[in-house]
This record gives sequence, C-alpha cells and structure tokens, in this order.
Amino acid sequence: MKRVKTGSFSRGLSLAKLGLKTGATAAGNYLTGGDQDEYLTKQMKTIAEELGQLKGSLMKAGQGLSMYGEHFLPKAANDFLKSLQFESPPVDWEGIELCIERELGLSVFQELEIEEKSLASASLGQVHKATNKKTGEVYAMKVQYPGVENAIYSDIKNLKRVLSIAKIIPTSFKTDKLFDEVKEMLIQETDYRIEKDWTKKVYEWAQGDDRYVVPKVIDKYSTSKILTTTYIEGVKVDSDNVQSLPKEEKNRLGYAFLNNYMEELFKYQVVQTDPHLGNYRVQLDPVNKKHKLVLLDFGAMREVPKSYGESYLGMVKASLAGEKENIIKYGTELGYLKPEDPQELKDIYVELCLMIQEPFSDRSSGDSFRNNDGEYSFKDTDLPKRVAQKGTTIAKKFPLRAPPKESIFLDRKLGGTFVFLSVLGFEANAESWMNEKLSNF
Repeated sequence: MKRVKTGSFSRGLSLAKLGLKTGATAAGNYLTGGDQDEYLTKQMKTIAEELGQLKGSLMKAGQGLSMYGEHFLPKAANDFLKSLQFESPPVDWEGIELCIERELGLSVFQELEIEEKSLASASLGQVHKATNKKTGEVYAMKVQYPGVENAIYSDIKNLKRVLSIAKIIPTSFKTDKLFDEVKEMLIQETDYRIEKDWTKKVYEWAQGDDRYVVPKVIDKYSTSKILTTTYIEGVKVDSDNVQSLPKEEKNRLGYAFLNNYMEELFKYQVVQTDPHLGNYRVQLDPVNKKHKLVLLDFGAMREVPKSYGESYLGMVKASLAGEKENIIKYGTELGYLKPEDPQELKDIYVELCLMIQEPFSDRSSGDSFRNNDGEYSFKDTDLPKRVAQKGTTIAKKFPLRAPPKESIFLDRKLGGTFVFLSVLGFEANAESWMNEKLSNF
C-alpha cells in the first residue's frame, strides 16, 4: 500500500460507499427472502475487505468485533472479521521512513540502519528490523501508521452506522457498551508508551525463568508512536523446526504456555488479549534441548479486577472438580448467568464448563482423544467444534444478551491458548499439573 487513508473525509467517504453497497444488499435480501446465513457471510466479506484496506482503527475495530461476533454472527461470517488479524498488506517504506524521522529527529534517526522491507504488518502499524550503526545491536522497531489515532472516534461512529445499515447486528443485541469497549481498546493500543511499560513489566516477570524470552525495550528509540525493542530470533510454532521436535520437547513448550497463561491471569491479574500465533515464537536450543517461548506484543494487555479474577478462578476449580452448584454460583458472579435464568440454561452452562475442562480431567468424556498412554491430544480433539455447537444452542434457545466485557477477553485468551497447544501438538495428561498449579493461587 502507498499510504493509509487518515483524513476523516476520505475514510468517511469510503465507509459511506460501503454503507450504500451493503444497504443495497440488505434491501435485495429482504425483497427476495434469501438465506440469512449466506446473506450475513456475504455482507461480512464485503465489510472485511474494505476494513483491511483502510487499516488503522477501523481494521482494529473489526478485529475487536470478531471477539463479540462469536455471540451473534454465523461462524462463516465472523471468520471474515477474524481474517483481519492475518491479511494486512504493509505500507510502502517512504511513508514509514518519514514517520520515524519525524518521531526520533534526524540526528537520532541517522544512528540506525533500518531495513525497508517490513518484518510484519498489522492494523495500526508495522515492524522493521533496525541495526545500531555504532554498537551493531539489532532491534525490532514497531512504527505506527501516521494519523491513525486521530480517526478513532469518527471510525467507530461510522462503522457502527455501516453495520446498522447492513443489518449485521440483531436489533435485540445492544451495542453501545460493545463499541465503547472497542474504542477504549483502540485508545490504549495507539499509545505505544503504554505498551512500552507493559513490555518492561513482562520482561521483569520473565527474568530468571529459563522457559521464556521477552524483548527488552530500547527507550532512546521509543516514543508514543514508535516502540523499539531488542530483536529476538525465533521460529513460528507451526514451522517444520518446531513440528519435528520430539514429544517431550514440545510438551515442555506446551506447559510453559499454560503456565504463562495461568500466572498472567491469576498471579498478576492481567491478560494479554491478543493471543494469535503471530505474537509467539520459539527460540530453539539444539544443544541442551531447553527451547524457550518468545513472548511478543503487549499492546493489548488488560487488567482483570481482583473480584472478577477470584470468581473466575473459583469457576475453573469448580469445573475441574465437577461441582455443578459451584459452577452455577461462580457463573452468576461472573455475569454469564442471572439468578432468574431458567434451570435449562443453567444446566447447559454447566455442560459447557465441564466440556471446556475436558483436557484436564480423567473423569471427562474425552477418552477417545487420548493416546495409549492416556495423554490428551489437543491436535486431534474436536473440542472447539463441540464448544461452538453448545454456544449456538444457548444462542438459539435463549434471548441474546451482551456477555460481561471481561469474559470476552478471557474467552479469547482461552481460545488462543487452545489453538497454540493444538498447533504445537501438545499431548499430555495434565490433570495433576493443573490441580497443583491452581493450588498455588
């Protein structure tokens, strides 16, 4: 891409055209009585393609909405929103170079040799490899696209209007809190000083633990629009190098991932809410076989209120122990259930919780996904499909309502954890490990 549209007029015009197009599709579907799932999928494909080109807060808002879309969109339609996490063409070097020079100043900018080809590109910015000409140190420089923070409020307003015109979100589903949450997320993620502070905190947490590597912030080359850290070599979890590792070595990485997830949530009361595979690498150790998990990108860190975290921990423990009454108790405290809900809904919710903990309980119904050693295979299980079907049952049988905002990010983190373990090929009997770990919180 030559540049990102940053003017409110040009972005508004693009969305106005999108509104006309999706509005016409909505009218045509109403007149012909077409298939609703097919219609929503077509609309989301159109919207996702435009958001991917506009980048900035619109694209990030689309990614944020994909978390909520699980609750009111068909899977195929929501998958188009999710695709925004992975399909983001980089912006040409000329515009990025000007941004770096303006942020750092010419003299500091000239201290660096920066590769013009980006290492990665996303909705709000892209990453370039840089070398300190004097010291030879190698950095990863995350540069925000110019002007994206100025468009947040108008982008959210216009996106809400487009989704309304396109008749994507059911009228019974209240969206004000949803869009406020997405807006808050965007404001946080466009201030790289916040991400810098979180990166420093996680770096400190990881010190002395040979399971993790976290990049170190380079303050001199960081601003509110640029975040520069040490560059860390690593390979993706789906690479041949990782996939060919012996099971015990992959399992060490799997337990490290689980440990990070649980300590993040229950020890530090925060959650990294963007757990897609691109935010993790594996640093291979061919000699000692102690491969390390590389943790990247802390722009989407969210603090979890202490009381909410305590109830969430209670629900996890109750699910593992099969304590149905306590599952309902904590589910109500968390806002998943209401006291006046019918017993049928509560029973389905209990079934859902017991299903989710299946990989960590010998008493579960997941025996068909265990190997000859009794180890649960995250790669072979159809658990995500069954969980999605149970969620669909709840949505169809009972009135839609917005889930508690904390649960959105926690559910997303849990889903991302499962995806990582599945891609890794994690096979383990983790019940005793899980119970021991939970007893520490």
